[in-house]
Amino acid sequence: MSETKQTTTFKVKRAPIIETEITVPGDKSISHRAVMIASLSNGPCVITNFLAGEDCLSSMAAMEQLGVKIERQDDQVVVHGTQGQFKKPSGDIYCGNSGTTMRLLSGILAAQSFSSRLTGDPSLSKRPMGRVVEPLEKMGAKLRTSGEKGCP
Repeated sequence: MSETKQTTTFKVKRAPIIETEITVPGDKSISHRAVMIASLSNGPCVITNFLAGEDCLSSMAAMEQLGVKIERQDDQVVVHGTQGQFKKPSGDIYCGNSGTTMRLLSGILAAQSFSSRLTGDPSLSKRPMGRVVEPLEKMGAKLRTSGEKGCP
């Protein structure tokens, strides 16, 4: 008895339009960036599925220190953008243990007309920041770090 293999052929055509909405779980990397980009915008932005972990909340608190109005309800956040015109913070901007907050915020602050100081918890204060400092300095930013490793 011999077996015969059957072949199935599929033809795929391009869809003229795809209309759909997907919901993905909250994501740490996206939540950091969403709050910062919304802060740079020219009006209110609604962020849904915001991951309210400690690191993302550090980014949110840092933006509030820069004068950004942020409202939060459950996993939804409304960020009232400032068109990139932030106010000088009254003190150090505390990034907690969030390296992402410190790295991304360094780039945003480099374009401001005021100086600011970013700090973090003891663990963050031991992390080298050279990979952020070097390109920003090449762009004309003036940054200071501590120690040989260029830590915050």
